[in-house]
Amino acid sequence: MHPAVQQAVRYQLGTMFERVESGQNVLISPTLRSFMADVVFESLEVRENEWKKRGLDPNNPDSSSQIASQVSNVVQALTAESETYGLAAGQRRVLLIGFLQAAHKNWCGIFPFCR
Repeated sequence: MHPAVQQAVRYQLGTMFERVESGQNVLISPTLRSFMADVVFESLEVRENEWKKRGLDPNNPDSSSQIASQVSNVVQALTAESETYGLAAGQRRVLLIGFLQAAHKNWCGIFPFCR
């Protein structure tokens, strides 16, 4: 994966996490953020051919913004469907198991994470 793609994806994920937290009044733990990012980066590294079939090349810096946008949209959709747990002051925490369940339920509808 090209470093520019990695940087764009990291930035876009961070921005998306902050937007989701403030907009939905939820907390996304550092552990869950790391897990989500690891899944994404593994996909970009291991499933490169699936990305290329869709016109997005993880090794091409010109694909950076399109890949980052696609990743952000997918992770945001999964986060929105994830089970949460109530915290103090009405805030909710997105559960790792909730994210896994949402990903499992929608796995094949989300390229290129389908197996």
